[in-house]
Amino acid sequence: FSRPGNMGVASPALDLEDAGALQLEGPLSHPMYRPFMQADWSVAEHTSSVLAGSHTTAQAESEHLREGVRVLDAQLATEVSGRSTELLRNVRRMLDAERSLADVVLSVESL
Repeated sequence: FSRPGNMGVASPALDLEDAGALQLEGPLSHPMYRPFMQADWSVAEHTSSVLAGSHTTAQAESEHLREGVRVLDAQLATEVSGRSTELLRNVRRMLDAERSLADVVLSVESL
């Protein structure tokens, strides 16, 4: 990933310190992801600027991006696994709410 201050210059893969910061702050709050959260962010413009300003090949940039996706995937799996009980509890609450709402709809329709 290119770091926000180095747009277009390839940076090394996330080190353990960066990965720890991502986990503590939440994956999308890490400064590295701020440019991607902007409403006017364009994948085409970003890709062009990264490749144009890079001193590496497109293949190396592609592998670097794949590594970043692997890191994000692993972090997402960790988050989901770590919060599985909470997530399942929320699903159960939603199902209960849907059932209650269906009962209300049936009651109102029968009036």
